[in-house]
Order: sequence, then C-alpha cells, then structure tokens
Amino acid sequence: MPTHSRNIRSLDVLKVGFCPSASENSRRRRRRVHPSSSRLAVGRLETESPRAIMLLINVTSFCDNYISSNPALSKSAHSGFKRLANLVANDPDISDIRWAAYMLATVKHECADLWQPVEEFGKGKGHPYGVPVQVRDSDGTTYRNIYHGRGFVQLTWKMNYDRVGRALGMGNGLILHPEHALEPMTAYAIMSYGMRTGLFTGKKLSDYINHDCDYFNARRIINLLDQAATIQGYAQTFEQSLLKAAGSISTTPAAALGSITVTVGD
Repeated sequence: MPTHSRNIRSLDVLKVGFCPSASENSRRRRRRVHPSSSRLAVGRLETESPRAIMLLINVTSFCDNYISSNPALSKSAHSGFKRLANLVANDPDISDIRWAAYMLATVKHECADLWQPVEEFGKGKGHPYGVPVQVRDSDGTTYRNIYHGRGFVQLTWKMNYDRVGRALGMGNGLILHPEHALEPMTAYAIMSYGMRTGLFTGKKLSDYINHDCDYFNARRIINLLDQAATIQGYAQTFEQSLLKAAGSISTTPAAALGSITVTVGD
C-alpha cells in the first residue's frame, strides 16, 4: 500500500493524479507569471488560461485569513481546512476558482465546519441505504457493511461506493471497506471525481459553473436543492477570499507589473 508524503493513507487514489510528488510540489510553489497570459482587474482575474488563477492562489494566506476570521474552529478543523485547501489548489482537474469555492462551501455544510471527513449522523438508520449488506471478497472473506453517508460529501448507497471506487482505481476496495471513504485523501478523491463527472446525481460542476455561475442550482450536484441558498452564500464568500488570496483585487495596470513571482502553497 503506497504511503503519501503527508502520512495520509492514499490506497490507490494516487492514480487520480491530483496530488503531486514532493519534487513537483517544490517546482510549483514559486512560478513566474507574465501579464501577457493573465492580467489583474478589480475584483476578478481575467485570464486566457482558467488554471492560471488557481496557480496564483497563496494557499497559506487564504487559510490564515479564514482561520483568523473563524476563531471558534477547533485545532482539528484548522488542520483539516489547511489540508483540504491544499488538495484543491494542487488538483489539476480543478481549473476554475469558482469550482474550488463551491467545493469548499459544500464541505463546510456537509461536515458542519469540522473540515474533516465525517460519518452520517445516525449512520443511515431509518433510510433504505442504512440496511446492512453482506459482501464477499475474492478470497471468500465476507463483510457485513452499511453504506451510509461518509466523507466530505456523504457518499451513500452500495452502488455509489462501487462506482466511485472502481473509477478511482480501487477495484472493490471501497465496497469491502467503506470506512476508507473517511480517509482524507480518499474522501477528497471521491468529492473531486464525483462533482466533476456527475457521478453522484448526474449533475456536475460544469453544468452550473462555466461562463455563467449558478451556485444555487449547483446544489443539485449533491442533493437536489437542500440548503441551496445557504451553500450559495458560503461559495460566494469563498470565491471572494480566493480571489483576494490570488492577488486579483488590484488597480495596478497589467503592463506595469512585469513578471511576478507567486507562492502557491507550502
């Protein structure tokens, strides 16, 4: 079983490719950005490359600002938020800062500000998916599992555990051991893949956040319109915070900037 450099068990989710190696991380921390490919504007970074704005985000600054603005957060929430922000910033498939904002907003709601993967309260009791299911490994070992909500987005139902597990290269590992959905790296891989591809409900990020931005209806990616307005508000706040951390609120003309060095994360 491979081991991630941050001592988080990664199983086979490293195949997803969102978590760079330590050497790649060091290369990505400081980059030269030229105004010819991206220009600063008041309130928004307009760029030819959607990924460019993500590369401009100073993750440390973003995290410090959020934590200082939320003094009631626990130490566990502090570390969880920092880890999640870095995973989003290092995910090459998250090419739009608004996608990042909506993902963070979703986790804030689904995990009740704990910023850690969580189990569903009640563990599915009273719901059809809360009934124990017996599954068998290829070696004959049997398991009795309940596929209740787990992770950052509360993955439920045996079918969804099976589909996302296989999509992430885990084979039947998530069916046999659904508790892996509570591991931070696996929980993030599930969220990223599911929200980008529409695996959860058939709706995906690009359906609602593209040239236009509909944070309200983007809730359909996870759970119809449950608490859609609340999560919309969270996303709008995160978007502004991310833009600020990317240095996009500026009145300096792009031509006067030359090339600049930016810090992506630590």
